[in-house]
Amino acid sequence: MSFAIAAVVAIVYRLVNPYGWTLVLAGLGYPTSTVESVRIWLLSESNRWLPGGIWGYATRAVQAKRIGVPINVASGSMLVELLITLSAAIVVSLLGLLFHFKRFSSTFRELFSRRMDGDASWVVAVCMLVVCFGLVFVTRRKFSKKLDGLVKRFQLLNSVHFRWRPLISAMGYMVLMAGLNGCVNLSLLPAVGGEDSVPVLVMIAATATAWIVGFLAFFSPGGILVREATLAALLLPWLAYEAGITLAVLSRVAQLMAEVVCIALVLLFKPTRSPASGGLETT
Repeated sequence: MSFAIAAVVAIVYRLVNPYGWTLVLAGLGYPTSTVESVRIWLLSESNRWLPGGIWGYATRAVQAKRIGVPINVASGSMLVELLITLSAAIVVSLLGLLFHFKRFSSTFRELFSRRMDGDASWVVAVCMLVVCFGLVFVTRRKFSKKLDGLVKRFQLLNSVHFRWRPLISAMGYMVLMAGLNGCVNLSLLPAVGGEDSVPVLVMIAATATAWIVGFLAFFSPGGILVREATLAALLLPWLAYEAGITLAVLSRVAQLMAEVVCIALVLLFKPTRSPASGGLETT
């Protein structure tokens, strides 16, 4: 039952989250039909699993022409949407983690000292630094390539006049979406025996933080494993690591199911033009 509720929440989140892109397009001076823009977002996002990692963006940029958005603006709007989504996730993450900083710090300090017996903490610190520098060195070319791509897409918006009210609305909306995304994991707590164990704000913040870490881990497709491990680690003060990993995996499955359901809905209900009125109708 808990998983079923989480899947329903994930489907709702998946359906309403694309409205943020609609607000971004309005902020760039291109107000569009909500139904059409959401449909394009859902269709294009399903292509992100194809090899190459560019098909989701390319599909959305091309399909946006159907709703009157030039390719350069559509391409730039995806960068703006990404920055707003990332900023919203950071805000939610900081709020939750700062309110419970004492609990986090004490738990991780205790775990760290217990593992190392309080003697070799500097060894672990050095090893962590070496691993971080190693990852940076190995992925530096891919990171540089992605950064160049982001800069080029941002340059496409040089001639666009920004409308700040819709963009601020998009920021507020994505903060709400980060909260709704956290509710997926909250719904799964009874499934792992963690009812009322994790505060609501902590779960929402941990979900947002795990998304940020998974997004930055571009060496992992879709942040797989990285996002789950991060979520389980952040929930350690309230939830055993095994239960946290189980919750994270169930969350990933629920969101994949939501993606499949939403794509099926998009393919089943296609907007068509009415010959009499020339307007859009849903069949």
